[in-house]
Parts: sequence; C-alpha cells; structure tokens
Amino acid sequence: MLFRSGLVISATGTWAYNVALFAFVYERTHSFGWVGAAGVVRFLSALVCSPYAGVIAERTERIRVMISSDLGCALWQAGAAIVAAAGGPVVVVLILSALTSATSAVYSPAVAATIPSIVSEDDLVAANALNNTIDNLVVIAGPAIGALLLLAGSPALVFGVNAGSFLVSAGLVSRVRLRSQPVDVTEAGTAGPLAQMAVGV
Repeated sequence: MLFRSGLVISATGTWAYNVALFAFVYERTHSFGWVGAAGVVRFLSALVCSPYAGVIAERTERIRVMISSDLGCALWQAGAAIVAAAGGPVVVVLILSALTSATSAVYSPAVAATIPSIVSEDDLVAANALNNTIDNLVVIAGPAIGALLLLAGSPALVFGVNAGSFLVSAGLVSRVRLRSQPVDVTEAGTAGPLAQMAVGV
C-alpha cells in the first residue's frame, strides 16, 4: 500500500507539473516554439538517461533508488518554483525540468523490478495490471489537478506542489521494509556500459 501510494502521488504531481510547465513557458515567452522546446527538453533528457536507468536499478538497492530519485526531483522542482516565483529566466526552469526528467528516469525501472518481490507469483499479473491502471489514471487526473492549481494560483504554485508530492512519496516509500539485493551487472568490472545496459534491459 505504501509502495503504491508513493507511486500515485509522485506520478500525479508530475503530470500536473507538465501542464504548469507549458503554461509557464507560454506565459513568459508567448511563443509556441518555446513551448515545443520545453517538451523536447523534458522528454529528450528522459530518453537519453533511460537506457542506463535499468542498470542503476539493478546495481543499487531499489527502495533507496526510488527515495533518492524522489528527493532529487523534489530539489529540482523546488528550484523551479523559486525561479518561477521570482520571475527568473525561462531557460533556468527548462534546465531544472531536464534535471527532473533525468533524475526520475530510474524510478519506473526500480518500480517494475520491485513488484515481483512484494507480491506472490499468483498475484503478479494483477499487480502489473494495477500498475498499468495507475499509469493511465494519473495521465488523466494529473493534468486536471494541474489545471485547477493554475486557476487557483500560478505555475510556481504547481511546481511547489510537485516538489511536495515527491517529498511525500519519498516518505511513504522509505517506510517499505522490503530491501532488494543489488546485482553486479559489471561482471566484476569486466562488462562495459553497453553490456551493463543489456543486463538492465
């Protein structure tokens, strides 16, 4: 329950933040080109980091990976909230957005690798189905919440709420007692980065 709750809260906050990011960029630049750049920066950084994310999830204790990811994302989002509230440069917010995406890239592989350890084999299919259901629900709920927060405040408010959601998620996940055993995907230092990524995949 703690595991799922942390996932729902952080994912919902992230989708709410997506809406606020685009609103912030357009509000400050009035340029759809900049809005497009915000999307590219956000998703390209995740794409670049994702191949090695599975390696990190294997080499490091997974609950620790998820907590570290949440705390890192909270730091970047708090920075974005401060910059937005102070009227700082859009580029700085985009850099913090890229850092958030890169830091969160490891979270999903860690979740996927942890699920088989917290449910029985008979419940694995149902657990994976529930995980997919959560992913689909937050895609709808997150932007709706983001839009409501924008009506009530500003993009800086949404960035701050997202930072808080990561902190809550980290607190919930830290209470999970299960701990995984890290795997030496380097094969005692003989495997290079590409071979390590194959293990991660």
